Amino acid sequence: MKTWKKAYRLPLYLSIAALLSACGANPYHESAMEEETTVPGASTSTPDTSTDTSGTGTTTTSDLLPSLKYSFSVTGSKGTKPAYSVTVNTDNLLKVKITAEAAAPQTMSGFTANYGCVTYIVTALGEPVYTETLTTGAANNFNCRNAPTSQVIDFSDRLQPGHGAVSIEVRASQYDFYWNTCVANPWAYPYGCQMYYPLYNVYQNHQVRGKLAIQVNGTTL
Repeated sequence: MKTWKKAYRLPLYLSIAALLSACGANPYHESAMEEETTVPGASTSTPDTSTDTSGTGTTTTSDLLPSLKYSFSVTGSKGTKPAYSVTVNTDNLLKVKITAEAAAPQTMSGFTANYGCVTYIVTALGEPVYTETLTTGAANNFNCRNAPTSQVIDFSDRLQPGHGAVSIEVRASQYDFYWNTCVANPWAYPYGCQMYYPLYNVYQNHQVRGKLAIQVNGTTL
């Protein structure tokens, strides 16, 4: 009886050994989990594919860093702070997205020169670009109801690979403050409102605000 049990178990042992040997030939490795980094304030989106401007092939936006973001406040051309500038480093890619923002109170008087429509001058690499009329989204944007809130300006064609530092300057050009004020208070404008339509030059002490998102090599816009 004992001899039968040993003979019966021998094929079973051989089968188990063979199975273990086969598993050992192709071991299972759990794929490493990639750590996700969350950038505070950065928006999330579904990754898509885009062309790598460095010429190394195709990459995905999930491999890129967020764009460089800045907020600015400037006065009219003769004011105390007529321009805002920032310097970034890049290779052969430079796109600037400028977004209109509503007015803020003036530092000294606290007066707010409200506007709903505004234009800016963005200068980089010696090229000034006047934006189209942008809306802040405020209720008083009567002259630009269908205008966009932002505009993207591409300066890449002025760059050569390995460029380096680039200075970007923003100035306020025109707004609809005078038109809105004149329509609401025509008695204060004896010459009428037509000269202020649709936009007029920003007064020297008025504050105009906005945001910049700058795309350089290795970032997404």
